[in-house]
Amino acid sequence: MDIMVKRRLLFCTLLLLGTAAWGPARWAQKPLYFGPHSDIYPRWLGSRELFLHGIDPYSERVTQEIQVTYYGHALAPGEDRDEQRFAYPIYVSFLLLPTILLPFTAVQVVFVILLGLAMMASVILWLRAIQWELSKSWLLLILILALCNPAAFRGLKLQQLGLLVAALLAGATFSAMNGRLALAGMLLGFATIKPQTMALPLIWFLIWCMGDWSKRKSLAITFFATTMSLCLAGELLVHGWMALDTRASKSFLAGASSPPSALRSLFCGSV
Repeated sequence: MDIMVKRRLLFCTLLLLGTAAWGPARWAQKPLYFGPHSDIYPRWLGSRELFLHGIDPYSERVTQEIQVTYYGHALAPGEDRDEQRFAYPIYVSFLLLPTILLPFTAVQVVFVILLGLAMMASVILWLRAIQWELSKSWLLLILILALCNPAAFRGLKLQQLGLLVAALLAGATFSAMNGRLALAGMLLGFATIKPQTMALPLIWFLIWCMGDWSKRKSLAITFFATTMSLCLAGELLVHGWMALDTRASKSFLAGASSPPSALRSLFCGSV
C-alpha cells in the first residue's frame, strides 16, 4: 500500500476516533434538554394557541404564558431578561401545524431528528454545489465531524430553526447551480422564516440574478411569488401580523444579551 494512502488512513482513523470519543463526552456533559427552554417552544405554543383557540401569537397573553413557563412568572416592565416572544414571521406556524396536538417533549424529539437530517443534507448539498467529489468513507467522516462540532450540538440542543434555514439555503444554491431556478426561488422563499439570517444571502442572489436577468429572472420571480403567498396566507391568519412581528422582534433584540454575555456563551458553551 502506498505510504501516502497509509498516512491518510491513519489520519482519518485518528480523527474519527477523536470525534467518537469527544462527541459522547460532550453529550454527557450537556445532554439534550427536553423541556420548555427551547428555541421552538415560543413558536410551537404561539402556533398552538393560534390554530386551536384563535389567539394572536404576538399577543401579551401568549407572551406571558411563555414567560411563566420559562421563568415561573410573567416578566415585569423593565426586567432585564429575554422576553421570549413569538418573534417570527407568522407563516412559521404552517411548519409547526402538524405538531400542535403533540406533547412538547414529542415535538422536541421530532425536531432533533428533523434538524439533524437537515444539517447532514446541508453538508451534502454544499459539497455537491462546489462539485467536490468524495468517497463514501470521506463523506461519512465529514458528516460525523459536522454533527459533533459545538455549533451543531448547541443547535440541536436548543432545536434552533436556523439549522433548517441553512439546509434550505444550501438546497437553493445547489438548485440554482444546476439550472433549477424556480425551485431555488421557492426554497429561498421558505427560508425567510428567519429573515435576519437570510438578508445577506438574498441580496447576493438578487445581484446574481441581475447579472443575467433574461436567463435568471425565474429565480427572483418565484422567490417573490412564494414570499408574497406566505405573507398573504399569514395575513389571513392574523391581520396586520407584519407590524406585530416588527414590534416583537424589536422587543426580542432589546432583551438580547450584551456582547460580553454573548461571547461568553459562544466560547464557554453556556445556555
